[in-house]
Amino acid sequence: MTPAAISQSSAVQILRHASPLSASAGAAATSAGARFVAAANGIAVADSAGGPTQRAKAKLSEALFKPNAPSVTETKIHLMKRLGQELGIALEDHETHASFGSALRAAIADIRMKPGGTFVLAAIERKLGFDKLGFSLDTFVAAIIDPKGDDGRKVDAALKKDLGLDDGEDRKSGVRAAPAAVRRDESGLYGLVSS
Repeated sequence: MTPAAISQSSAVQILRHASPLSASAGAAATSAGARFVAAANGIAVADSAGGPTQRAKAKLSEALFKPNAPSVTETKIHLMKRLGQELGIALEDHETHASFGSALRAAIADIRMKPGGTFVLAAIERKLGFDKLGFSLDTFVAAIIDPKGDDGRKVDAALKKDLGLDDGEDRKSGVRAAPAAVRRDESGLYGLVSS
């Protein structure tokens, strides 16, 4: 076939007329593509059509399918490592969390004995966010040493509240409970259970 015959082909003519590329169609495709890429990367994108229903669907989807959300234990370990860095003590150098907590307690006692030590410790509390979480540095160290004690329960409750978890449910347990909020109606469609 010659190039002139190709351009006269009926299939080519039909395709040209069926999908004209206009600026608005290209912009819509780009916008949809941008939203898809943003959603795939976990970035929230403002959508003009996003009403309360769409936001509710997004929250449900996040609860069901976001496996990388931190748990209370992961958050506590992260805070332990950050506190150790602040005091120059590595978690990996200790065989148990109790021995790590004892080393932290000794380092804190040494800092407290120095002039201005209480200001240094208060700055560490603020830097790690303990003041916003609602517990002190000493409470956190006591929770490291005895996680099942009163201080351990207090730290766990504060971290659960900060992570948005309910009544002792870890995020991984909460994900298992999330499908209870979804029910199938009489027509066979799935929807959120209204409270």
